[in-house]
Amino acid sequence: MPQKRIASARTRAVLLAKKFGVSKLHLKRKIEGKILYRNPNPISVAQINAQEAARRTFSLENVEWISIHENKHLGRGGFGVVSFGKVKFCGVANPQRVALKHYNTRSGRIIRKEHLDEVINAIRRSKVPCPKMATLEIMSSNNKKDLYLVMEFFGGLIPQAGKDKLVSKLMYGGEVPAKLVPSFHHDEKLFKKIVTYTAQLAKQNLALSKVVESDTYKARIDEFSLLLPIEGEQKLILHDIENMRFFSTPKIAWSESIERLLLVLSASLSPSEYGIAHGIIKEVSQKYGFE
Repeated sequence: MPQKRIASARTRAVLLAKKFGVSKLHLKRKIEGKILYRNPNPISVAQINAQEAARRTFSLENVEWISIHENKHLGRGGFGVVSFGKVKFCGVANPQRVALKHYNTRSGRIIRKEHLDEVINAIRRSKVPCPKMATLEIMSSNNKKDLYLVMEFFGGLIPQAGKDKLVSKLMYGGEVPAKLVPSFHHDEKLFKKIVTYTAQLAKQNLALSKVVESDTYKARIDEFSLLLPIEGEQKLILHDIENMRFFSTPKIAWSESIERLLLVLSASLSPSEYGIAHGIIKEVSQKYGFE
């Protein structure tokens, strides 16, 4: 007796679509992980080239749901935990991978949604490269607000995806290739890019956080990370934003940021290298009208 052939889900969808006289039938997919957020009235993204529109737009009003894998951690810090998740945009067929940074209120650090939203908007206006981001605040089971930062994936943050490498934090005198010492002459281009991005942020009254001291390194700049792709040039991106601060004028924001950069560099660079770095800062300062 011949075995009955079992049709694939796609084949069944095509047959059912023909039966009901429609061009295409969408079968519901099983949602991976735990549902963190569900939007009862999502607004569809642009219907023309919807997949590309979802990449350009990262607004919760376009989101159907967000799921989280609480056991798949991408990172951990004083703020809390970064977990793997997925987001489904209305009007886009396939869910997209995201990183979900959960701010731990028990850490003693008070991080407010309003501040993060202001920082995200300022970064967007500055045009400094960063992943798409949005804040999400939900009520937990104990009637307390949980704050999340939802970030699109980029390069080395995707678990087990190729060999792209993300060098998290710029620790001067620390690990290669983020360090500027002792090969500073190879990293002048990278340093100039850091200073340029800092100037663009300062134009939005936004400054880098205070220098973070660590047990292993004398000082580090938290906001920037270096992405080393398998192909193409290395990319400098901004993605740790919770400690960035606003000041009353661009010039004050610039001065505060440069003070922190120089504090890091002074602990690592030789006098001649420090002079080169100071020259780069002066050049960028003049270009953006901070002199």
